[in-house]
Amino acid sequence: MLSGSALMTLLSWGYLWSLARDPMAICMINMKPWSAADLAALFAMWTVMMVGMMVPSASPMILAFTAVDRRRRAHSLSGVATGVFVLGYVAAWTGFSFAATFAQAALHNAALLSPTGVSTNRVLAG
Repeated sequence: MLSGSALMTLLSWGYLWSLARDPMAICMINMKPWSAADLAALFAMWTVMMVGMMVPSASPMILAFTAVDRRRRAHSLSGVATGVFVLGYVAAWTGFSFAATFAQAALHNAALLSPTGVSTNRVLAG
């Protein structure tokens, strides 16, 4: 399970590194209204970023869950597969990514973000 978590993290960070090298890849550096494709790219960025950050921080819990599940199965008790546990965790952060996408789009549409994503409003920045 640890190797799967590490692979997810490495793939996530690789994708984010490629985006950081080309900010235009997700059409963020503009002030025109975003299209559905822009929103989809933004949602993908948020989701991958959440996986890249949150799965490593959950690794101790994932490993503990795996150990408990193995012990339960050794005693012929039913359990939930670790993959299902991780999928639920990722699904929760994907929901957050959905909310973050539309919050960022709302700020963009209200011109409260600069072309580089910095707040243009002192109260909002505070």
